[in-house]
Amino acid sequence: MVFSTPISLAALPTNVIGGVVMMFVMTAAPLAAVACNHSIDGANMIQWHLVGMYAPSFVAGRLISRFGMPAVLYTGMVLSGACGVVAALSTTLPAFCIALLCLGIGWNFMFVGGSTLLAASHLLHERAAVQGTAELIRGFLTAIATLAAGPILETLGWAELNLAIVPLLLLAAVMTHSWVRSGARMTPA
Repeated sequence: MVFSTPISLAALPTNVIGGVVMMFVMTAAPLAAVACNHSIDGANMIQWHLVGMYAPSFVAGRLISRFGMPAVLYTGMVLSGACGVVAALSTTLPAFCIALLCLGIGWNFMFVGGSTLLAASHLLHERAAVQGTAELIRGFLTAIATLAAGPILETLGWAELNLAIVPLLLLAAVMTHSWVRSGARMTPA
C-alpha cells in the first residue's frame, strides 16, 4: 500500500517539510531584510541561498553513500533549524546570509534524501504514482507556505516566523527516527 511503510512515512514528510520550510522562510526573507533597513543590495543573501540549494547536489549522493541516508536527512533538518535560530537571534545582513545559506543546504539534503528515499520505498511499478502524489502534496503545501509567509511576517515578526519552522522540522525528525528504528531497508521486498 502506498505511503504506509515506515520508509515512505519518513520520505514524504522529509521531502514535503523541507520544501515548505524553505519556501516559507525564503519568501519572507527579502521582506524582512527591507523592514530591517537593509538596502536592495542585500540581495546577495538570496545568492547565498541559491548556492546552498544547488551546490551540495554535486556531493549529496556521495555523502549518502559514505554517511548513510539518516545522517544526511538529519543534517538537513539541523541546518534548516540553524537557519531559524540564526535568523531569530540577529537581523544583521551577515545573519540573513548565513541563515539563508543554511536553509539552502538544509533543503538540498532534505529534498535529495527524501526524494531518494521515496523512490527506494516503493516497487518500480508504483514509483511514478508515488512521486506524482508526493509532488502534488509538496507543491500544494509549499504554495500555502509561500502565501502565508508575508502575512505571518507582518503579524508575528521575523524571529517568530523562523521559530515557527521548528515544530515542522521536529515532525520530520520523528518520522525519520521511526523509520530508522523500524530497521526497514531502503529497497522494498
